[in-house]
Formats: sequence, C-alpha cells, structure tokens
Amino acid sequence: MSQPNVGSMWGFSSCHRKRALFAPLFLLLVSIPAFAVTASGFVTKIDSTTAFDMGSLHVLFDSQTQCLMATPSAKQWVPGPFSGRLSYHRPKLSRKFVPCGTLNFVVGERTYIVGTQYGGRSFVAKKIIAYTEVLEKPGEKLRNTAIIEEQPELQNKAGGWNGILWVDGYPLTITTHTRMLTAPASTSLYYMYSNRISYNYITHSKIHPKDIPAFSSDLLRENNCVTYHAIYGQDGSLTAENLRFWPNHVDAKEKRYWNKFRTWIIDPDYKKHIYGSIRFNRFNRGILRHGPTLTILPDRTIQEWVSNLGMGIVPRYQRGLPDTDATKIHFRFYVVKSFGSALNGYLRIIDGVALRKYDDVLVAMPNGIVLIPDSALEKLNNKAELAAILEYAISSILQKQAYVIYPFAFSYWPGSGSNVGDQEPGVWQSEQQLRIGIRQMYLAGYDIREAPFAWAVAQDKPVNNPIINSKHPNKDIPWYAAYAFNYISQYYKDVDYSKLKRGEKEYQAFLKELYKADPSLPHPKVAAAATSAAATK
Repeated sequence: MSQPNVGSMWGFSSCHRKRALFAPLFLLLVSIPAFAVTASGFVTKIDSTTAFDMGSLHVLFDSQTQCLMATPSAKQWVPGPFSGRLSYHRPKLSRKFVPCGTLNFVVGERTYIVGTQYGGRSFVAKKIIAYTEVLEKPGEKLRNTAIIEEQPELQNKAGGWNGILWVDGYPLTITTHTRMLTAPASTSLYYMYSNRISYNYITHSKIHPKDIPAFSSDLLRENNCVTYHAIYGQDGSLTAENLRFWPNHVDAKEKRYWNKFRTWIIDPDYKKHIYGSIRFNRFNRGILRHGPTLTILPDRTIQEWVSNLGMGIVPRYQRGLPDTDATKIHFRFYVVKSFGSALNGYLRIIDGVALRKYDDVLVAMPNGIVLIPDSALEKLNNKAELAAILEYAISSILQKQAYVIYPFAFSYWPGSGSNVGDQEPGVWQSEQQLRIGIRQMYLAGYDIREAPFAWAVAQDKPVNNPIINSKHPNKDIPWYAAYAFNYISQYYKDVDYSKLKRGEKEYQAFLKELYKADPSLPHPKVAAAATSAAATK
C-alpha cells in the first residue's frame, strides 16, 4: 500500500504552514509548567507533518528534533509452540538517524519519545524513535485456513488470476504464479473430538506441489473455505503461492458439536418489566446436565439497540443467506445481568467443544447466541468499542473456533494476560479474532483505533497509551493491544479516519437508558471521563 499524504489527510494544505505555527506555539508553552519525560506508545492520530497524537499525548516536533528509525536486527522468539512467529519482547535493534520528514508516521506505529511535557497533554519532542515492527522477515511464509468473509477482488486475465483476496484478516496478493486449487470432496475443517485430534480431515498443511491445479471459479466468493500458503515481501505484503478452496458446509459431526451446549431461553415481559432468563444445559457423556441461569434485562430499547448494532457488523454475506441454509448463523444478542461467579467452572471444554467466555465481558456460543453483561456495557465509551467487543465474538463463531483446532489449541480470549509471557497455546485464535474483527469493523465504518484497548475498557482497566517514564513498556501494554496496533499500522496505512465513526453521543444516550433499566449499576460517569479509550478527539 502506498503511504498516505498525512498533510492532505487531515486537511492541511502545506507542511510549511505548520512549521511556521510551531514557533509561536512553543513560545506559548514556555509559560506552562514543564517536565522532562520519556514516553512510549502507539500513534493514534496524525495531525500534520510536525504533530501526532500518542493516545492522550499531543506530540510536537520540528527540524531541531532528532529522529531515528529502529529496525529489528534479530528476531526474539517467545515461549510456546504456536506463538513463535510473534515477538512482543524487544529484540535487538538497528538504529539510524533520519530526517524527521522521512518517517511518514502512520496510525498504530510504535514510537519512543524524549522531550518536555507542558501541562497535561502537550509534549515537545527532542528525540523520536520510530519502530519498524514486522511479523515476519521477507521470504518467510504464512499458512492457515479460514472462511472467506468478503467478496474477492480478482480478475482472470493474462492466463491467470490477479487481484486481492482478503481472508483471515490478511490482504493476499494473487498473481498469475499463484496456484489455484479445488480441494478434494473429503476436505473439512480440523476438529477436536473427545480430547483427541481427528485425523480424518485434510488440514491447511496438506497442499502439496504435486497437486493437480484443478479449480472452479464458483469458489471465489464469501462463505467458502480456503487454505492459503503466502510469502512475505520486502514491504511486508503477502503474496499467495498456493490456495485451496472448498465450499463451507455443516456435516454431521459439526451438528453434534452445536448440540453439546443448549440454552433454555425465556424472553422478558417488556410491558410488565419482568426479567427473562437463559439457562445453560450441556450434554456430557450422553447425559443432559443443567447449568447456571443468567438474567435478561427487561428493557426492549436496550436489547434492540445492542442487537441492531451486533447484526450491523455481522458480515453482509451471512445476513443475506436464506434461513434454510445450513451455514446460516442465527445470531441473537442479549444484554444480561453481571455473570458473577455463575459460569465459573461451567464453561469448559466438553468433548472438544468450549463456549467462548472471557471473564465478565462476553460469552459466545457456536449457535450464534452472544451474551454481554450490563456491567461491561456501562464501562464502555462509544459504539466503536462495543463493536470491537462484539466482533471478536462474531468472528470466533463464524470461524468455528469453538471446535476447530490448529492443531491443538484451547479456549483463549484477549486480555487474559498482560504480556506475551502469559500467552497460552490457543493464542492463534485471539490473533484471528483481532484481525478479522478489526477488518469487519472497518468495513462497517467503525473507528478501528478503538479496538486495541476495548477489552481493557470493558474491565475498567487503565488504558496505558502512552507509558510515561516506564522502563518496561512492552509489559505495561497488553500483548493483544500491541498486536492490534501493529496489524493496523501494516494493513491500514491509507485509511482516512475522519470518515470512520465512534458514536460517542449515541452511546451516552444508550447509557442513560441502561442505568434506568438496571438501577443497581454504578453511578453514571461524568462527562469528562467519557472520552475515547484508544484515540484522541
């Protein structure tokens, strides 16, 4: 992707105008109490060629500022058999001085700054280090299997296919050298069953150079599965070497997985303001066992508001499937009272199937039921944050993460650990949720800068961007936030964020209704506290 013109993106016609304004602005700051500090974090807004935001910090720089570009010179592998391709520990860096005007800052870029802070928000930088984050070195390969969630932008000309295929949250470049294959009829996703791996299914690693390149163009559409082998280029782009397609389907085994967990739902009586309920049941060793019960808020406005937002970010192809289609997910979103300890010890893997639960933030079931407690909703600040939370659930359901393995991964949600050392083998699932969730947020028009810290906000945890005078910023910023920012910086460089919505006013109006529906919630936040978590106005 080409670098954006940051001046024109934010409505500035000339960098010289900003440089002329910098001097008088600096003189005004001299009279404000100043503090020499360092700060580390991720760029959240490009204001001009001489100013950017790092979360709540507004950074100014000019021709006197020293700028360095830091590039990893050696990859540092992290523990765990499936997270080795990601590195959040600081590797050895190769640093070189460059003119600040050549850095081309982008949203999501990691930076380290040294300078003077004036008051609460303004920061004049004496030194800026811009980190060039890479997931893989040029020439290294990426492979996985996912369900296509948006229409491929491909054309068949010059004897082959060309264009872009967005899958698994990645923009794969398709060239005439890409081998397009139709998978055998026996191909399916890779299931876990009764704590054992089922080897009856062809997995993403089974593309072989001797495979016959038979291909049907009918498979180039949403709701089909694709196994991809791609290679990283010098600029970080991904070029597909091999693609194998097959139709998405629901076989007898998958239907059995769907029935592992069942719910008994009694809808609220909205007119009489009587609470509804959701009781969990599950089959274990062929026996139906009753589980805990959650309470549904009896407020139609609240329920429809969240449900409409959730359905609005479900991929378009899914919403358009007929109800009779076996792959149609009938999503249902419910606002419930706080989970408390009701679900602890209950939502665990049973015969290879796990409900997707993350602390007191969300529960997602394979059949499309998504539960979010009002205690999490009241902590959020805008619609974009809620969209990020719900998108993780939607992505996990559509990609069948409750019972699909790679090749031996368990339930894992963003936020379980504060840094990479706390990751579990199933971290690949969270990475996929983040990538696809951010992609679908963008397609729905929501501000993707709200995604990295949405989980932290929902738990009422501090949003540490930037980190002031910290010796270990990689530990203070959760790994999933760093991963999300890195992903955004690589694949969304040309985004005009002024056209994306956060929906702050609408969400504040929603919160007023939420407090009426559940008076036991904490008192409403003051207006000054209801600010964006991951981006600055």
